[in-house]
Amino acid sequence: MTPADFSRMLEGYYYRNRQQGVYFRELYALLFNINKGEKTPYLEPKEVLRLIGEPRSKKVKNKTALLTPEQIQLMEERVNRQMGLLP
Repeated sequence: MTPADFSRMLEGYYYRNRQQGVYFRELYALLFNINKGEKTPYLEPKEVLRLIGEPRSKKVKNKTALLTPEQIQLMEERVNRQMGLLP
């Protein structure tokens, strides 16, 4: 197999995967948006799956905030009360 043949095979592979990926992410986003709650934001198809060759998004969507030690302690106490470990 020549390098040109390999290159064409690779391009065809990427093309087929891209078509399947577009179909999957459009369908998944559609199903999610149909069944979402009222306050849940719409899901864009590009947020479901990044395809080969697409740049990474620059914006950070859901930045998870770390809990402070006081918040962790309050959550542990609440769980222990519910489990009956604390009065």
